Amino acid sequence: MYAYPQHAETTRTRFPLLARRCGWLALLLVVLAVPARAEPLTFLARAGYAPYSFDNNGQPRGIDCEVFLELARRMGMDVNIRFLPQAKIPEVLQRGDAHGVVALHKLPEMTSTLVYALRQPLRVSEYDIFYHGGAPLKYMGVASLNGKRLALPQGVPLPESLEQTAPGAEILPVTAEPDGVRLLLQRKVDAFVGQTRATFDLLGEMGMTSTVRAVGTTFSTAPVYMAVASNSGVERPEDLARLLELMLGDMLVDGTYRKIQSRYIVN
Repeated sequence: MYAYPQHAETTRTRFPLLARRCGWLALLLVVLAVPARAEPLTFLARAGYAPYSFDNNGQPRGIDCEVFLELARRMGMDVNIRFLPQAKIPEVLQRGDAHGVVALHKLPEMTSTLVYALRQPLRVSEYDIFYHGGAPLKYMGVASLNGKRLALPQGVPLPESLEQTAPGAEILPVTAEPDGVRLLLQRKVDAFVGQTRATFDLLGEMGMTSTVRAVGTTFSTAPVYMAVASNSGVERPEDLARLLELMLGDMLVDGTYRKIQSRYIVN
């Protein structure tokens, strides 16, 4: 196992090596038995979400995108990555206008549309609490949020202790971190929950690292998964999702995942 640094997203392999290899070979035979598609498969990724997924002069970049493209290369699968705002991704998938998604939380409304690669998360994200520098948040634990208004991005779970220790906390659901920044600047919330590294990148681009500050705690964690759309004509989506899991496990074992991660996260 890798010794991942603090606040770095972690992905852990769950498959013994022999079982993974055998499963990989069996599923690869199944996938290869399917006639080749005339067009590449289109997988969606969140736009402007450094260091995980972003467009760089027309090229997909970021940890999630590079890991996924390497998986596709090893599988001999021709893919395109299409970038969309977070709010648009579920809608496009539900219409059947894409073959899958590179990285997404497990959302209840998407379980009938997507086959998630649940046995092997792409990463487990850590979330911090961000507040306005002009209205410091004295955070001494979850109970400190009692009576506070907190913006929470889609798919991020709340700590189990929140309901008991901070029953007066008001949770405002938002699509993604930029919505939390907007509400904070408008003073409509006291704080927002943000994916730690992505939010620091976002604030850096906005020139707001001194205006919006982090508490410096791991408030919540949430896995994100690759997923295959079951309504887009993909043959055997369950088998493809399973193969993605197994291939990602191989990339963890051989060090490829860590190598890609190190290009974007310097500790």
